[in-house]
Amino acid sequence: MLEITNATNFNQFTQKILDDHAENGNLFGFDGYEALAGWTGNFAQENAALDLTQYIRTDSEVSQQWINILPFYRQGNGVFDNKVYMLPVRDI
Repeated sequence: MLEITNATNFNQFTQKILDDHAENGNLFGFDGYEALAGWTGNFAQENAALDLTQYIRTDSEVSQQWINILPFYRQGNGVFDNKVYMLPVRDI
């Protein structure tokens, strides 16, 4: 279990994730994160995030959810270098 009590700010936490990925090739064994939009580029550049673009194009349920998100939020919160790396979520 990841304990983040030593990460006093988001920059330290982001760096901890990237360091773990560089050292171990994994992201603490999790399939995904809830993260700030600003982290998208950091994770993508370090290959610590999966390119989801093809998944969104081929999975009809995910594709429908993706187009229901306003373009401003899709682009600003999930896209880096014209590829989708994060999926914005709405309040439930």
